[in-house]
Amino acid sequence: MWHLALIGSGLLTTLLGAAAIGAASPDKIVAMNAQAGPALPGNVDTVRAIERGADGLFYVAAQTPSGQARLLVDTGASHVVLSHTDARKLGARLQSGKHSTISTAAGTINADWVVIEKLEINGHILKGVQAAVPRNDVQTSLLGQNALAQFSEIRIQGDQMSLLR
Repeated sequence: MWHLALIGSGLLTTLLGAAAIGAASPDKIVAMNAQAGPALPGNVDTVRAIERGADGLFYVAAQTPSGQARLLVDTGASHVVLSHTDARKLGARLQSGKHSTISTAAGTINADWVVIEKLEINGHILKGVQAAVPRNDVQTSLLGQNALAQFSEIRIQGDQMSLLR
């Protein structure tokens, strides 16, 4: 069982740890299911690969009818976290009266909660995605576990990531 902080390290391999990676070489596929159980076979040839960024991390374009934002794929984040600008770009709807104090790797922060009714990530439609918008703005928006759980599998092979459903 994994215990996830709201904002984690941003590194998939850190979350998976040595036990999950084992002795596999970097050119082997590392897979993580959103649900417990063995990795599901995926339609890799029909999925657009996400290229590793120059900083060594993976980013995705998140789209709604209102606009587009760039999100860091962060398996160490429990939830999607949006900057104020990205929340506006994506047309996130504030959940009436929903705010909280949350613990992060950087300490405790105050955040408002929003919902994105329909979010397209790499050709896949996610529905009802909740996101935290910290009151003290953040520079980088994160695609966290609550959205990643809508995928059946996350694969990394070399410098490419695939999100499978």
